[in-house]
Amino acid sequence: MVQQLHDLHLHIMVSMWSKFASNTSFYQQMANNSFLVGDSEWFDASHPAARALFDSYAQAAFLHIGVDGLWLDATEPEGYPHKDQQLYVGEGNHNWNSYSFYVTGAINHRHMFHSSTDTNAHVYGIRASDESLSLTDTFILTRSAYTGQQRHGAVLWSGDIEGTWFALRR
Repeated sequence: MVQQLHDLHLHIMVSMWSKFASNTSFYQQMANNSFLVGDSEWFDASHPAARALFDSYAQAAFLHIGVDGLWLDATEPEGYPHKDQQLYVGEGNHNWNSYSFYVTGAINHRHMFHSSTDTNAHVYGIRASDESLSLTDTFILTRSAYTGQQRHGAVLWSGDIEGTWFALRR
């Protein structure tokens, strides 16, 4: 199906959350490696090995079949799972807002840095190898951002808003 859509000159973006239902193999792998935040269904994106595992999920489920973009939704994350929890980088209350930085970096890091010689494996944005703009394969959209996140080439979207004239005016 992806190839058929590409043949029609269409691009495909899918929504991917960093939260896993407890009945999935992704959740079990994260739980077995102690990569979840407390008792939540959210993974500790600050942990390098957890980010690599998250990226492997994206690769296996979407990128290897030609999906063009990932909408990394709920990167704030929802429900306050970090509250009073210990993360890989330290106390969750102190590192609350950095979650989006780590999640977008999980997807971006392999594409931008590990595959810098493969012109078919970069994200849209600035390539680390030559710092020039390049239109590349994987588009990343996120609804949250943190200081320094621009290096991950993710496009920031404002989040869900009401479809009203008042919201548009604001």
